[in-house]
Amino acid sequence: MNPLQPLIELVTFGGHNIAHNLDFIPDDKLAWKPAPEAKSALEICQEICGVVGGFAGALQGQEFKVNPPTLSDREGAKAAVLAATSNYAQILGSLSESDLQVEMATPFGRIPKANGVGFGVVETLHHHGQIVYLQTLLGDAESHFIDMTG
Repeated sequence: MNPLQPLIELVTFGGHNIAHNLDFIPDDKLAWKPAPEAKSALEICQEICGVVGGFAGALQGQEFKVNPPTLSDREGAKAAVLAATSNYAQILGSLSESDLQVEMATPFGRIPKANGVGFGVVETLHHHGQIVYLQTLLGDAESHFIDMTG
């Protein structure tokens, strides 16, 4: 088994569950913010895509660069999050033991890839919680999880 398999499964679950949870935010609330300085669900998805994409590039030896897409609707947001997290999972699956010893550029400086492989996973799961919290602010207190076992 790939030693990064748990991270691959977590980022895959996170992407799919974010897409699933977006279906429980009403269309007219996708751009809603609970406060002026807060992010909307669409802006959270943009951030996921930009930052996870930046870490994906860094894992492939590129400069860390956040380049978020502009998202304006549910289906575009779902597709973008799924693409970003799927790409990250694929990159994790392609890394060899020797790749993990090579340094990568991060916003925190250069570090061995072995120390940075989880950053995209943490980013995804962190923002998953924000999406779920927005749902609760909109009155949906039910937990919506997808079944990834089958």
